[in-house]
Amino acid sequence: ALAFKTKLLSGCHWMVSAGTTMTIPTGDDFALSLGGNGDDLLVQNDAVHLAPFLGFIAQPNPCWFAQGFVQADFDLNGNDVFTSFGGFEGTLQDQNLLFIDASIGRWLHRSCDPCARFSGVAAIAELHSTTTLNDTDGVAGISNPFNRMDILNATGALNFQFGKTSLRVGGAAPLREDEEHLFDA
Repeated sequence: ALAFKTKLLSGCHWMVSAGTTMTIPTGDDFALSLGGNGDDLLVQNDAVHLAPFLGFIAQPNPCWFAQGFVQADFDLNGNDVFTSFGGFEGTLQDQNLLFIDASIGRWLHRSCDPCARFSGVAAIAELHSTTTLNDTDGVAGISNPFNRMDILNATGALNFQFGKTSLRVGGAAPLREDEEHLFDA
């Protein structure tokens, strides 16, 4: 992945940034052999993704902080699909995605001693939303059977600060039902 990020605006207690990430495929192609006579299905790993984003961070006072971002993920060229019985079947485009993430936190303890080994603990709550921006693509029987999806997850954590090192212990839970409920907790 290649990333570019820049600060757009800032004040004493906040900052807004923007950028983009380009993800280039490095993994193997996907091959499926049903009868052992070669690749009955081959999906070439060729998709390049462009993911622009806008983010913010704020600390309105010494105890509270917040951050978040909005990001889209676009498949620029897709993956070519081949079958042993039909040859080139078409190009499978990944669905474009929109991510919206926000978190708020509060320092429960902060040490005033700059040499203290344990320098603080913060409670953090987050919401993570992912939605598809277009209908699923279908090539050679490969597609997202649920088509459009809206996924919403909540997380909570405690962040322990040890000097310049931190340890975060937390959990996540889905807030949707059925096919948009991707895991239990």
